[in-house]
Amino acid sequence: MRNRKNLGNNPQILKNLKDYSIPLVIIWIILLLVINFVFSSWKENKSKENTNGLNITLDSVNTEAYVQYPWDYKKKIEAWLSLYKWEKIIVKTWTVTIQWKDIGEYKINKLWEVKYNEDGTLALFSSDLWVKNKKPITVNMRFANLNIWENSVLNLTQNDVLSTIYLLDGFVEISNLAGKNTVLAPWQKVMIARIDAAKEDIDISLQKEDLDDYFKASDWFILNNGELSLMQKKDSTGTGKTLTWSIQDNSNTLIHFTNLQDEQTISEKTMTINGTFEDEEISFIKLWNIDATINQTEKTFSFVNFSFTNKTNDLVFKVYNSNEEIIGKYVFTIYSTIGQDNSTNTSPSDTNESSLFDVKNYSLDDTNFKFISPKQNPYTSLDDVVMIEWLVPARTVSKIEVNGFALTKFPQNWTYWKYYANKDFWNLKEGLNVYEVKYFDASWKVIYKNAFSIIKEVSSSWASN
Repeated sequence: MRNRKNLGNNPQILKNLKDYSIPLVIIWIILLLVINFVFSSWKENKSKENTNGLNITLDSVNTEAYVQYPWDYKKKIEAWLSLYKWEKIIVKTWTVTIQWKDIGEYKINKLWEVKYNEDGTLALFSSDLWVKNKKPITVNMRFANLNIWENSVLNLTQNDVLSTIYLLDGFVEISNLAGKNTVLAPWQKVMIARIDAAKEDIDISLQKEDLDDYFKASDWFILNNGELSLMQKKDSTGTGKTLTWSIQDNSNTLIHFTNLQDEQTISEKTMTINGTFEDEEISFIKLWNIDATINQTEKTFSFVNFSFTNKTNDLVFKVYNSNEEIIGKYVFTIYSTIGQDNSTNTSPSDTNESSLFDVKNYSLDDTNFKFISPKQNPYTSLDDVVMIEWLVPARTVSKIEVNGFALTKFPQNWTYWKYYANKDFWNLKEGLNVYEVKYFDASWKVIYKNAFSIIKEVSSSWASN
C-alpha cells in the first residue's frame, strides 16, 4: 500500500502522464472532428441531391442487389431505393432497373457494378448496361468514355479485357483513355481492348463493325426488346443504317461549310475548314474539343490547320448558344489518302520454300493477331487449367482452329476469342505444350498462323513422390 501511495504521489510520474495524455487527447479530438466533417459533408451533399436521386427497382423477386455507401458499408435492396452521388450499386443475381428523372432508363444485368459519380456521370465496372435515354449522359467504362446523346438506345458490355458498345438508335461519341475518338452509326458496334485503351497512335474507327447475329440472339438482347428498337429505327429511316444526324448536304443546317462535304476524300495532312452561319443565337462552334475562330460581324467561322491523321476521320461539329446549350450537331466522315491505316494484316504464306528439314515456323509479329493473356509466351505454370485469350482484326476471321480443334462458341468476324488448356481434357500435359492457331476467312482459307506455348511444371510435392 505504501508503494502505491508513493507511486501516486510521485511528481515526476504525474508529469510524464500529463506530457503524454495531452497530445493523445488533442489527436483524438482532431480525429473526431475529421470523422464528423466527412459524415456531415456526405449527408449535406446527399441532402442537396435528394431531388436528383436515381430510382432503383428490382426486376424480379429473385434479384439480389446491394447499395454500397462511400464508407464501404453495403445494404441489401429489399424492393426499391434512391441512389445518390458517391454511392454504388452491385447486382448479384437477375436484373435491376434505374430510372433517372427526365434523363432516361437503364437496365442492369447480373454480376454488375456501377457508381453514380459526384459529377453526375455513371461508371460501369462490369457486365451489361442497357441504355434508353432522353437527354445526354456521360458513361465511363474501364477502357472507354462515352458521350451519349439524347434519344439513344444502346448496350454497354464490360469485362476484364474489352469495353464493347452496341448502338441500336441515336448517337454516341466514343474515346479510349488516350482521347482517340470515333462515332457510331445505328446498328454498329465497337470494341476497345485493354491493351489499346491508352494508345495514342490507334485509329479506333477501324474497330467499328455491324451488329453481329450472336448479340441479336442473346437473352439480354431479347429481354430488352432490342429487336423492337431495330425495327423502329428501320421504319423511321427506311434502311436502319442511315445517319439521321449526319450532314448529307449544306442546306437546312445552322452552319454551312464552304470547303467541306460529307464523304469527301482529301490528300493533304492538314486543312483549314471554313464555314458561315446566319443564326444570331450561335455563340461558339466546336470540332470535337477544338473551338472555332468566329467572326460575329461577318458570320464566318474556321478551324485552322486541322490535322487528318487517319484514313477515316469522323468529325463531330457542335453548335452552342450563349447559355452553352447545344443547338445543333453534325457529323462528317472524311477520308484521307495519306492518313495512317492500322487495318493492314500481315498474312504469312501457307507454304514454305523447300528445305532439307521440315520445320514449322510461326510469326512473332502480334500487331494484328495478339495473344493478350497470359502475357508471356511461352508461359510457365503449375496450374491444371490455363485460359488463352487473344484479339484479331474486326470483320476478318470467320473461324479459328487450335491444334485442329475448331472454336465453336464465337460468331464469325468476332474480335475476341479464348481457348482453355485443361489437364482433365488431355490438352495440357507436363512439359512443353504447343498450340498451333490457324485463322480462316469467310472462304475458309487460312489467312494467318501463330502459336502459343505453355510449359506445365511438375509440382514439388508430386516430384518428391
